[in-house]
Amino acid sequence: MSTIFGKFYTNKKPVATQELIKMQDRLNHWNADDKGIWQSEQVGMGHLMLWNTPESLQEKPPYQSPYSKNVIVADARIDYRDELIAKFGIMPDSLTDSALILAAYEKWGEGCVKHLYGDFAFVIWDARKQQLFCARDQIGVRPFFYYHDEHCFVWASEMKGIFEHLGGKPAYDPHYIKMVLHLARNENHATPYTSIKMLRPGHYMTLSNNQLDIRQYWDLDIHRTVTEKTDQDYFERVRSLFYDAIQQRMRTAFPLGSQLSGGLDSSGIAAIAHRFSKQRNSKFYSFTYVTTDAYKKMGKFDEREDAQKVIKHIGIENPVFIASSSGLSYMEYLERELAIVDGPYQGLLAFMMFDLGIETQSRNIRTVLSGHNGDLIVTAKAKGYIAEHIKKHRYGAAIRAIQSQHIGNPIFNIFRFLKQTAVAYFGEYLPVHYGKKRITLKDQFVSSKIIEQKKQRVRIMRYPSDVRKYQYKVFHWAGGNSRCFIENIMMKPVKAEMTYPMFDVKLIEYCLALPVHLKVRDGVNRYFYRRMMEDILPNDILWGKKNGGLSSPSLQQIYDDDLGQINSFLKKNMHDSLFERIDYQLFSEKIQSKRERLDGLHPVTFAHPILLLLKDKQSLSK
Repeated sequence: MSTIFGKFYTNKKPVATQELIKMQDRLNHWNADDKGIWQSEQVGMGHLMLWNTPESLQEKPPYQSPYSKNVIVADARIDYRDELIAKFGIMPDSLTDSALILAAYEKWGEGCVKHLYGDFAFVIWDARKQQLFCARDQIGVRPFFYYHDEHCFVWASEMKGIFEHLGGKPAYDPHYIKMVLHLARNENHATPYTSIKMLRPGHYMTLSNNQLDIRQYWDLDIHRTVTEKTDQDYFERVRSLFYDAIQQRMRTAFPLGSQLSGGLDSSGIAAIAHRFSKQRNSKFYSFTYVTTDAYKKMGKFDEREDAQKVIKHIGIENPVFIASSSGLSYMEYLERELAIVDGPYQGLLAFMMFDLGIETQSRNIRTVLSGHNGDLIVTAKAKGYIAEHIKKHRYGAAIRAIQSQHIGNPIFNIFRFLKQTAVAYFGEYLPVHYGKKRITLKDQFVSSKIIEQKKQRVRIMRYPSDVRKYQYKVFHWAGGNSRCFIENIMMKPVKAEMTYPMFDVKLIEYCLALPVHLKVRDGVNRYFYRRMMEDILPNDILWGKKNGGLSSPSLQQIYDDDLGQINSFLKKNMHDSLFERIDYQLFSEKIQSKRERLDGLHPVTFAHPILLLLKDKQSLSK
């Protein structure tokens, strides 16, 4: 992804060139392919360019319209360009994405975002209105951070650009830290710092006369339905949308890569992308995360076996298996992650980008396809479908569904029917047990409000009675977009972008609206996707069950191998103010046992966010 940045002094103070140069230098840790700065009186903006799409090779940032004098900086890949260009009439196909976005703004004003698809974050200076217009894509794949006070508005694709303006990192957001310590997920637009905000996905904002106006322009519609004549028509429509989602994200002037775990989502994407790459006679690589042979012999999970089945079946010529390529210890990983993403973000999988980046950079790959979060909407399990049948008085369908799942004693099936009836009508009141097994806060610091919020989420996820509403809520709760923008920031030093076909807006809107009988049939979840991919993937991948495990197996190994350093680090920092709230002894015991399994998860999933926070605090004190 490219990097955009800028300043707007609402008190009419001129922006000094040196201010922008300092921001540019701080942000250009990845040696951008091109760069440019534009300024006029109280506003200035800059663009550090990543060349990836064919059109981007011709772009000279920032772009200013020769007619309106409006200026744009955009970190963007615009999809379905042909459809957008057709709305303008005559316009060259080679137009850059920045120029396309600006043309859309000049045609539709603030409504331009409703015509845009793809991954984007951009800022437009409207010369006539003397205002900024900023927008972020529907999913939030591209980040947009900003700082706003009574005199100034500052934005950047990475927080380090704003740190430059502020003279350092600002204070932590107390609520963000409290959520981290409770192992609760923060809002997907939250940042670790009080004074730095992030524009929400699917939102735009305008700034003029120091008035910031933020509005939502997109959300999933849980009331939308789609109707086709036959099931086969549904399958063909989804297949068409799925193929388009992949093709749109293959628009690169460089070799193409795709993650491949051997699961349904990544396997389907890799298979289709490989097919299209062969048609274009372009090079294609698959990337699979594995552990060392010694670690695997200990019974640890990796993705090699299932991935190899897919590789053999579809004939991938250039498979790459990734163990730890960087040679970094776990504690060194923490330092590197903080240096790149600028703060203690929650989640583990940024680690995967270090090793992936080494492999992509050596092959000059700048686009990597990912199956991330397909199971939120496109290949989601139809959880709650039996209770939904009952709630909508489809009793026959509910009984058949129970019988398809549980062939046996009819008395047990009657019990299951009664249980699902209780879920259908009383699910929001049913008790849930939220174990605090992983929380190591001292009792007086445990927030009953956060625990109750987590219980409510557990209740909705455990007792759903409306498939579409359940998928909608999980989509917003899962924090999937946080992983997207963090992965892209992590890949910036190697000049590569992660792309997510399963987050294609057209695809997820249609799949959410599908009738429930296509999402699950005869007890088989992800039914329509499996049917759609029958002639593409091997049967044991398509209809079998993939072994469970952490998506980054090498991280488990590095963590286990580095427990000595982790223990030393904790002892050195045991008097940190963080441990006024955390029970140090309990925390250190829980995270250091190789045999410890917390709610079925490897200890690193519990330890990482808190160790990351502690490491960041340590760096601030130096």
